Amino acid sequence: MKFRELKKSIFDILNSDKDLKSLLDFPKKKVAIRLISFLSYPNDYIKKRAISALGIVVTKLADEDMEQARIIMRQFMWNLNDESGGIGWGVPEAMAEIMIKQERLCKEYLHILKSYAKGGGNYLDYEPLEREVDYAIRKINKFVEVFDENQ
Repeated sequence: MKFRELKKSIFDILNSDKDLKSLLDFPKKKVAIRLISFLSYPNDYIKKRAISALGIVVTKLADEDMEQARIIMRQFMWNLNDESGGIGWGVPEAMAEIMIKQERLCKEYLHILKSYAKGGGNYLDYEPLEREVDYAIRKINKFVEVFDENQ
């Protein structure tokens, strides 16, 4: 399937009530990469579904190939970096959604997500994005406690 065809298929799923797990029928790495572009989509329904879909797809990708999932997480980090030239809309929430579902990625990347918050070494000095980081950290904190209890 060509790039545009896959992106259109992904959009159609995001823009419907169809189960997001149907995205697992496509190559996971390609789907994850294309889902990232929907994180800055102006329609909140599409954006939220893309965040949820990334949690599903990257978690499954991690089960099959952890290094490919790490590449996606590093792509998120790059998107939050000033040098990327972007803003990183939706990235903190997507990172949290993945880490909630994948304990190993949580252990590896939670400290990095927290570093983007106020007082962290990678503080994002942009209020709308700060709110996304704070929300993502609050969302994941309750799940991290569950991970800690299982150790």
